[in-house]
Amino acid sequence: MRSLLLLVVAFGLLHGVLASGETGPSQYEDTPAGLRQLLTDSIEVARNHENDKLSQIVDGMRIPDYAQWFADTEYHSESWAEAYGRQVASPQFGASLKSRLHEFSDRDGDVVTVRINDGPNTPHGLEDAWVSNLKRPVNIYRADWMDRVAEGRSRPDQIGYFVYVDGAFRWYSIIRQFVFNLPRGWLLRRGGMPKYPYPGDGRHASGYVHLKFVIRDDGFVDKVKPVPAVDSTKDRAIIESAVKAVRQWNLMSIPGSEPGSTNVDDFRISVAPEEAY
Repeated sequence: MRSLLLLVVAFGLLHGVLASGETGPSQYEDTPAGLRQLLTDSIEVARNHENDKLSQIVDGMRIPDYAQWFADTEYHSESWAEAYGRQVASPQFGASLKSRLHEFSDRDGDVVTVRINDGPNTPHGLEDAWVSNLKRPVNIYRADWMDRVAEGRSRPDQIGYFVYVDGAFRWYSIIRQFVFNLPRGWLLRRGGMPKYPYPGDGRHASGYVHLKFVIRDDGFVDKVKPVPAVDSTKDRAIIESAVKAVRQWNLMSIPGSEPGSTNVDDFRISVAPEEAY
């Protein structure tokens, strides 16, 4: 299977939150365990369907004087600061994070965190480049979600990257990855990601959908059907959106390859709200 990664630049910040819903910048210590506790608490808020409280957490995701912060912290920071400014000015700011927290609240698993400054970060070359681009010491963390399965842990689903600034964790997910696998020999010619079926306000979960289908000799897709998996959403609207999008795809064979008609038995695709960039 060929992995096709669409890397989307995204920025943000996650503020400390008490169990009562009050914010507190020093509530969580600057360690992987502190970040894990913060995200676990936030997922519990989502699990309780406390949308206003969750919005309060994420709506506070603003780096104070962010333009100066980027200038003081990173080399070649102008484009990052500009992109971040567009995000924080958008009413959809943080929608993808809130939707992901809702998604994980419906799944059985755990938050896993690491401090990427500690390295080695291979094969995540981006992380090495990010650490080396710092003008001053800043702790950077990566957080993932791991489902619990009978035979052990599943593959990780990325929550995002976080930095610790002014006594609090800030969601700073400079890379959001949407990963899906296409059969060897095929490339996507026409079509795109599924449309998120809910308002992009972060009050609904995002989700993964696993599909089976057939790629015909001419590259069009037939017989698209959802298949069960540990991390599959049960949301019918999200499933239908994924099926509709894949049905409209047209693929092309890689030059020099003649894959012919291909059966795809397990294809995972993400359906999530888009941030403003």
